Amino acid sequence: MKLPQLTLDMLRRAVDIYLAVAYPDARMPYLVSARVNFDAQVPLNELINGKAFEHSIDAEGVVDKYQLRLGNHAYPHMKLGLERCAGGDEFVFVVDTHDRHIPLDTTLPGSEELASLIEQNTQMQHEVERRWEAAGLPTQARVLSKGVTAEAHPSGKTILIIDDDEAMAELEQLIVEQGGYKAVVRRSAGEALDLIRSGVHIDLCLLDVMMPRVSGLALSQQIDALDCDPFPVVFVTALSHDRVADVKADAIVSKPFEPAYLVRVIKSFIG
Repeated sequence: MKLPQLTLDMLRRAVDIYLAVAYPDARMPYLVSARVNFDAQVPLNELINGKAFEHSIDAEGVVDKYQLRLGNHAYPHMKLGLERCAGGDEFVFVVDTHDRHIPLDTTLPGSEELASLIEQNTQMQHEVERRWEAAGLPTQARVLSKGVTAEAHPSGKTILIIDDDEAMAELEQLIVEQGGYKAVVRRSAGEALDLIRSGVHIDLCLLDVMMPRVSGLALSQQIDALDCDPFPVVFVTALSHDRVADVKADAIVSKPFEPAYLVRVIKSFIG
């Protein structure tokens, strides 16, 4: 949905759904209550550009991300976001758990507790976004489910999709197949490495970065070290580009993104 089409009522419903999941006992910090006490007389554009929202600016100097830090009952840094989809001008509501960038060293004390917290945050994220979609609010899943406008003729080329999020992997598969490619999906680093070692020809890989146990960053290095025919690796991630820039990748597709943009990136490498 274009930003001018969004309304204060949509934001209000998105916030209410978020809070119902993040604070199931209805008790929340005072600062959170203050941040969501919107003045109904203030236009949405003025509200999201106010002090309560954090802003991210793209290379052209345009705000492409508005975030409201609301936390949850166990973690104060989770955010409600209103973000522009890469490759277009659609805006969607997202949940930024703001925890996957934390390195998880399983040898350190407290690593099990941190892993449990990350999993809990992920479950909250999925539940909030599922309820948003059910309520008819603009979400990444709703944008991706539209697919591309016209299906292409089969190219005979194979795209490996690696993503631990089943719903996201299925949507990427839909887009890839509509783009004229064969899609092969794997949900973990181990499964993906087994497939590549088996000798299956891969023309390009779409790789999620924030995966449990072995991240996409580590996996890309493991793939690079394999004795196999090389293929382009495209990171598909909600992390900012500077967090993944030090790891070799042929391209980065930022989440959220528009379907046609993903196909354009693929075509730029393998036609």
